[in-house]
Amino acid sequence: MARRSFNKKFINNYKEETVMIQKSEIITDGKTLSKIALGTHTFHIETEKTNFEILDMYVAGGGNIIDTARCYGEDVTHPNRPESEMCIGHWLQSTGMRDKIILITKGGNPEYENGEHVRNRVTADDIEADITKSLEALKTDYIDIYFFHKDDPTIDPGVLIEILNKYVKSGMVKHIGASNWTAERIKEANKYAKNHGLAKFEFSEIAFSLKDRVTKGWGEKELIHEMNLEDYKYYSESGIPVIGFGAQAYGFFYGDSVPTDSSEKNKEIFNRLKNICNVKHINAHQALFGFYFGCDLKSIPLISARNVSRLKEVIDNCNTILDKQDIEYLLKERFH
Repeated sequence: MARRSFNKKFINNYKEETVMIQKSEIITDGKTLSKIALGTHTFHIETEKTNFEILDMYVAGGGNIIDTARCYGEDVTHPNRPESEMCIGHWLQSTGMRDKIILITKGGNPEYENGEHVRNRVTADDIEADITKSLEALKTDYIDIYFFHKDDPTIDPGVLIEILNKYVKSGMVKHIGASNWTAERIKEANKYAKNHGLAKFEFSEIAFSLKDRVTKGWGEKELIHEMNLEDYKYYSESGIPVIGFGAQAYGFFYGDSVPTDSSEKNKEIFNRLKNICNVKHINAHQALFGFYFGCDLKSIPLISARNVSRLKEVIDNCNTILDKQDIEYLLKERFH
């Protein structure tokens, strides 16, 4: 693929504007991670032009974490052809931005047939196949952070640590993490890693939303693990960074009134966030990201956007940090 120029239109726009995605306190291999990660589960080859614009704007706006997975971009119209990694690989190759990016991908997602779970895929052979295909699609020889996409509680976590350490030792993977794992399983895995001198899980990626049960209706079927109080306390105490999906709550907080079919808990959380907005004269975007940035976790919200206008709306409203009193006001209802 011919080298294309990085989209200077977005760079010039952001040089003139003050709003940028700020950097977090997390440093990996000399790169300071941005406070927001970009999710790419909606990327397909047929929308590649728009995908490139989104990637250009995200990076020009200060972001440097691109999150994908071996199964992203696969749906009924693209069976057995996950295209998200392919799109990102084309973008990285065409812009020469690989060294500027923290690239995340995930493997070991279960096998499904006609929407039904067939088998778990957290095995040495499955991970080898997924990593090999991911590297090829992403057009890179290493992955910055590699996650088990799902867990299989029937397998001892030490066995799974051993599987990923093969790729850490080879240099194909720089750091490893667990996605949709419970805090207890991560603790067990990291204890094994410490006792055996192996690389441990340095990151967690789970559903972390201010909205309760943000994946209701699909999360259980997809083996999703949502943040609970035990998890929250563990991440607060351990300092393990959390890359939280469902951060935008699929637009739940952006309307003027709470959806009528919401649970009583989510109605109260909605009202509490709106109260903060009214008192502080901020919008729901600002208050929501202010919650993630103000809570006592190393929290990196994972966001997505289908076009640049939606992405710009996030970037323009992502630098508020709520104070401790507001955080406690929200957490008290979220985890009661």
